[in-house]
Amino acid sequence: MKALTAREVQLGEFEILKKFAQICSKKGFKYYLFYGTLIGAVRHQGFIPWDDDVDVMMPRADYEKLLEYLLAHEEEIAPLKLMSYRNNKEYIYPISRLCDTRYYVDYQGAEEYGLGLFIDIYPFDGCGNTKEELAALNRKQQRLIKMTFQAGMKKFTKSQTAWWRTPIKFAIWTYAKICGANYFIEKLDKQASVLPYDKCKYVNCSVWENLDNSLEREKLEEAMYLPFEGEMFCVPKLYDDILREEYGDYMKLPPEEERVGHHYYTAYLKDDEQ
Repeated sequence: MKALTAREVQLGEFEILKKFAQICSKKGFKYYLFYGTLIGAVRHQGFIPWDDDVDVMMPRADYEKLLEYLLAHEEEIAPLKLMSYRNNKEYIYPISRLCDTRYYVDYQGAEEYGLGLFIDIYPFDGCGNTKEELAALNRKQQRLIKMTFQAGMKKFTKSQTAWWRTPIKFAIWTYAKICGANYFIEKLDKQASVLPYDKCKYVNCSVWENLDNSLEREKLEEAMYLPFEGEMFCVPKLYDDILREEYGDYMKLPPEEERVGHHYYTAYLKDDEQ
């Protein structure tokens, strides 16, 4: 199999994004381009040139409806396929991915679970109405997030700080591998559903992010559309406030040495699709 170029990866992911947006529009599911993809839409009207993935967010209720739809229409959406712990016991992440199964992705350091080209779908949850509630939820979630990633690591790595940390780290890794990522993801999702999104001042992807940087929900209430690779996609109307709060002067390009992808994978078109 011949590895895809960076641009071929982006164009393959763009086709998945278009199908995702069509489903959301048809079913009335709320979504936004987010993280680096939102920066790309604002700054480049498309992908950040060196970016290697697509990020979208959905309020938890819409996210759950989307997953239910994708699972109920597997044959209809093929060759796309939902990647979630709910339909794939080998899956290792607490967010979901919509994948194109005509491709194969070799993901450095992670256990194999049948990944193709993909877009990341982040559920946003209610995280509380005070900084104290945020901090309490963050402590609970971060412990489970760390265990989830330990369970998803292909190989154990020794501590780089002190020799005596290695046996402790090995014991934690072993326990995580025995339990499996699904065990911790289910706990993450259960805790994430305690505080309702539409009743909280602060929201975030509580199964993935450090909640210290949670957004005020009101900044995500209104939507607008921006061009991305020649098509129009939904973004938060207050995208400038959101991006400046998270990234500072996001319109300024980073130094050249930092203009690299961050997912560490190689993608291939399967032989039978060539």
